[in-house]
Amino acid sequence: MAADDTFLNDRPSGRGSSARNSWTRATPGKDTTQIVLTVIAGLGAAVALVVAYRRQRDAELARFDERFAAAAAQLGAPTAAERLAGVYAMAALADTWEKHRQQCIDVLCGYLRLPYDPTNALLTTVVSEHTWPIGTATGKETRTYEQLPNDREVRLTIISTITRHLRDPAPISWQGKNFDFTGATFDGGDFSRATFTGGQITFNEAKFTGGRVTFDQARFAGGRVTFVGAKFTGGRVTFDQARFAGGVTFVGAEFTGGRVTFDGAQFTGGRVTFGWLTFTGGLVTRDGAEFRGWPPPEPDLGPEPVGPPAGLRANSGAV
Repeated sequence: MAADDTFLNDRPSGRGSSARNSWTRATPGKDTTQIVLTVIAGLGAAVALVVAYRRQRDAELARFDERFAAAAAQLGAPTAAERLAGVYAMAALADTWEKHRQQCIDVLCGYLRLPYDPTNALLTTVVSEHTWPIGTATGKETRTYEQLPNDREVRLTIISTITRHLRDPAPISWQGKNFDFTGATFDGGDFSRATFTGGQITFNEAKFTGGRVTFDQARFAGGRVTFVGAKFTGGRVTFDQARFAGGVTFVGAEFTGGRVTFDGAQFTGGRVTFGWLTFTGGLVTRDGAEFRGWPPPEPDLGPEPVGPPAGLRANSGAV
């Protein structure tokens, strides 16, 4: 009986077992270790994600740089076929990489700004002269460039590619981007139904020398479009049924040949400026009525003369 009593006394009671379990569950060292391991695992996963993102970004940038260099090299190739391939390759890059879109557009516009003589498709040397006043004297700079042969088709393809991305609805729109055609020579090109909204569109000192350049049904809304000092010397340039509702300026434009028409054009808002124009030849009309100042006459104004005689500058205003 004594032995049985001893055995019973040695068995843990239910209350003691419960206390030991509570002590085990409340062990602070074990909980801290679990927390630390969890935090370390989370940090490791975050670091892995950052590293993977950077690797992917670097790989994408490397792919872009490689394709960009290849497209640029094609644009400078000696044959027209290779240069045409370069145009399409550069446009595809602009469509694929949105954050590099402006860079690709700048290259295409830069090609159009290269010296170009449309009088001879096979001419290989172009001389560019630039003069500026120095006190009472005149400074002059002359540069000679090598022009690539059969270049007109390449230039027209660039224009059509840009226009296609500025029309509504374009699968991938380039509206709102900057387009710099400063000093470019145009002997043709179709900008019809393009929407110039947002961004800066620059035709300053551009030369319209021949062929037909059309802005028919184009929409100028928002942003800034400038034809400052543009020279219209030949061919035909049409703004028929164009809508001007943003900032557009033709200040200092020279009309010395060819024909420029604004038939059916609408001026509904914004600021359109035609000041200090020079008329020494050619013909500028709106709805069949000739004008040499601004605003141009409406078709029903009658035969009364509008603006100064040919050869004088019209310092007029804005709509």
